[in-house]
Amino acid sequence: MIYVPTAWHHATCNLDAFTLSFGGQGDIGDSEPIHDAVLEGMAEGAVARVAAQSEDNTARIHTGQAAWHMAIMHNRVSALRALRSVGVDITAPMNCDTSEARTPPYRLQWKDGHPAAAKATCLLLGGSPWFRGSGPGGMSPFYLATQYGTLDVVRFFVEEVGIPIGSTMPVDGGAINIAHAACAYADPAILSYVLRVDPTVLGHADASGRLPIHWCAFQGAAELVEEMMEHSTPAQLAARDGRGSTPEALSMMMVQQARAHPEISVNGLMLREHERALRALQRKGGA
Repeated sequence: MIYVPTAWHHATCNLDAFTLSFGGQGDIGDSEPIHDAVLEGMAEGAVARVAAQSEDNTARIHTGQAAWHMAIMHNRVSALRALRSVGVDITAPMNCDTSEARTPPYRLQWKDGHPAAAKATCLLLGGSPWFRGSGPGGMSPFYLATQYGTLDVVRFFVEEVGIPIGSTMPVDGGAINIAHAACAYADPAILSYVLRVDPTVLGHADASGRLPIHWCAFQGAAELVEEMMEHSTPAQLAARDGRGSTPEALSMMMVQQARAHPEISVNGLMLREHERALRALQRKGGA
């Protein structure tokens, strides 16, 4: 039996290379009262009182997380409001580099080192070889919210904190925006929100010339590809990345890989998703 934790990113923070393991997430051990208040889900007023009495609301546990990062990861918008009300800078990044498990050559490994299983697990957990997880200064809370799929937190940062929806984060010598991140983590709710607020974010390219539609095509996130088709311009659908690949070409490549390696296709699920994404791109004529 394989144990895949719901908060699997803890493992990537603590280990040089992510290893599938058995068991559960243990006690944090080095938390402060403000961390505990957030994790226990205290009401906004209670969190504010703990924060007001705390000697250091910016304290971080060994994995680089401050209280506001935990609030994001556990979808505690009220805790974020409370921390902000007492002057805490909730936009400070989390200094936790998860890149080792998210980039080629897929250092994610089984304990017996089986590479196919490692690659399959990396893809299953939502990893993208194009999204390193954090920029030089760490992961911004805005992108951390996208990583954990908390739409409420994304909306909070946009609508209450005033973070521009098109803001970028430096990655690998270039920059990505939240649409890239939503595609990397295959989050339809966040992508839909982004497209409602400002669909022009789809025109931003990363360091390798890849638009968000390239990322979705690579991931085989069929639902997201289909929605992006309604907002993408013909030029974006035909755009070529630094290697000369269009979104449709990338999608075709992933279909071919899934067909060639059925052992990582999870009973055909991965292949079906890639084929569905490819059909959507082909209907639009994005080659």
